Amino acid sequence: MSGFVIELTTKAHDGKLYVGAVEVQSDDDVQSFEVTPFGSLAEASEHAFPSVEAATQVLFDTFPETKNTEYAIVPALGAAPRPA
Repeated sequence: MSGFVIELTTKAHDGKLYVGAVEVQSDDDVQSFEVTPFGSLAEASEHAFPSVEAATQVLFDTFPETKNTEYAIVPALGAAPRPA
C-alpha cells in the first residue's frame, strides 16, 4: 500500500474519519472513483490517493471550509514518509 488519505477531525464526531477513493467502475480506459469515508486509517489506506496532489484536489473540490472540521493529508499505512 502506498499513497495518502484525508484525515477529518470534527467536533460532532468522536475520533477521526479517514477518506479514500474506492474504484466503482472501470471501463476500458477510464477508471471511476468514489470519495468514501472510513472509520480507520487502516481501512482508508487500502483505498489511498496516489499522491498528495490528488488528495489535495479532492479535499478542495469536495469538502467545504468550516470551523467545526479540521483536515489533514496523511500518509497511508505502509507508505514511506514524504521527505521534508
